[in-house]
Amino acid sequence: MTSPVAHELLRLAQRFFKIDQAAIQPDTPLNAVGDSLDMVDFLADVEAEFGIAISDADLADARSVGDLATVVERLCAEKQAKAGAKVAS
Repeated sequence: MTSPVAHELLRLAQRFFKIDQAAIQPDTPLNAVGDSLDMVDFLADVEAEFGIAISDADLADARSVGDLATVVERLCAEKQAKAGAKVAS
């Protein structure tokens, strides 16, 4: 089963790269989806969609769409934890 974040990333990738739903899956390599310039623009869309900042270090081990989903899930959880800590103080 695909996580909600992975599902949303797949939807964003399909729309951004104008590719068929069947052409991209969680195990699809990121370099098979678009070139490096396209990926920069796509990642900017991902950051805007999820309200996060993705660093180069975050992407170091992200080889597939599923790996990217894991990174985004972690960053969203960290963002939520920080927001909760601010409310508690």
